[in-house]
Amino acid sequence: MMDAVWQAPDVTLAADSTRVLNYERDPHNYITQLFGNQFPAIRNGIFNVHLSKGIIVQPHWHTNVTETVFVIDGEVVTSVFDPFTQRPLIYRLKPGQVSVFPKGWFHWILAVTDRAHF
Repeated sequence: MMDAVWQAPDVTLAADSTRVLNYERDPHNYITQLFGNQFPAIRNGIFNVHLSKGIIVQPHWHTNVTETVFVIDGEVVTSVFDPFTQRPLIYRLKPGQVSVFPKGWFHWILAVTDRAHF
C-alpha cells in the first residue's frame, strides 16, 4: 500500500536540513535538524552535525529510533555500548563511512578532526 503522504497533490520530496537549529555551541559547533513535521515525506529524522576536534555528542540513547551516522567531512569516533556483550564497540569513521546505533543502545560521537561534518 502506498503511503498517503506520497499521493498528496502537493507532495514535496526535497527539503533543507540546515534551516532548523537544534543546538549551537558556537559558529563552528552546531546541529541542525529535519524531521517529519518539517518534511512529511520522511519517517525518520536527519541531524546535520558540524563539530571541531575534541567536541563530543554526549552519551545518550533513543527509545524510538535506530540512528545512522554518515560522515561527510573530517573524522569522528563513534562508540556504542553493546548491552548483550557489555562492551563498547568503537569505530573511527572517515568521509563516506557509516555507523549504526540500534534503538535503545547507549552511544556517543567524538570529533577527532576539525570541521567534522556528519
